[in-house]
Amino acid sequence: MVVDHDRSADSRALVEAHVSTGYFEVVSYGDDDARIAAALDRGDAVVGLVIPPGFSRDLRSARGAAVQAIIDG
Repeated sequence: MVVDHDRSADSRALVEAHVSTGYFEVVSYGDDDARIAAALDRGDAVVGLVIPPGFSRDLRSARGAAVQAIIDG
């Protein structure tokens, strides 16, 4: 599951880079981080990816960008 708060070309490219490996499939997109926990609890997803607002801007800065991966473990 993906929650993309940035909604930029860079954030879409990040998601596509993961999908193109063949190891990941996006089963749903959401606007609320809490939906990830619910999807994991239901077994609808095994990984949630949260892309924060400003991801694209941070990616181009000297400090770099961060994302959050929530894994059903």
